[in-house]
Amino acid sequence: MSLRVLHVAHGVEQKQTGAGYAVPRLCCALAQQGVKVTLTALDLGGEVQDFVYETDGLQFQRFPYIGFWKIGYSPQLRSFIKEAMKDVDIVQTHFYGLIL
Repeated sequence: MSLRVLHVAHGVEQKQTGAGYAVPRLCCALAQQGVKVTLTALDLGGEVQDFVYETDGLQFQRFPYIGFWKIGYSPQLRSFIKEAMKDVDIVQTHFYGLIL
């Protein structure tokens, strides 16, 4: 049985730096090592690196949000996380202000 990890990021668009740049690369590296990774983020409207969609073992999903992009509340993301937490071994958040 392989490890199942849920990563929650604020956004992962190409133009981001910091966590928005590093998290997708971390998720891809984990998936390449056989970890089953789910990466979720807010849909900030920008393009995402192609490798995020092309890496085996990596499921990627973006969610719409309400409010300013810097804060961005997403009821859909919140519901997804609550449900996904039942089926993963580790939840790693890279999202400031995440409230479940």
